Amino acid sequence: MFLKDETERQIAKLLANHDITTEQAKSLQAVLVKIWNELLDETEAGKYLRCSVKALQAWRGLRWGPCYTKLGRRVYYPRTELDKFIAREW
Repeated sequence: MFLKDETERQIAKLLANHDITTEQAKSLQAVLVKIWNELLDETEAGKYLRCSVKALQAWRGLRWGPCYTKLGRRVYYPRTELDKFIAREW
């Protein structure tokens, strides 16, 4: 939720400053919605994999487990990477 809210604030700021048009903002938001739907935070990823958040954290420390990305201090898992991990390990 943090990522989505922050991005929407940035888009609103760009619109207010006339840096982008309304059409460009709608297009940008459509792309971002696809990305938001693809990324799962630690809690969602744990539910998706049926494992604990602590397990995901331990796996990252061991450099094992599904691929992830960090945005600031937050960790996100692309759904496609979770699916690959399931196919590979389960």
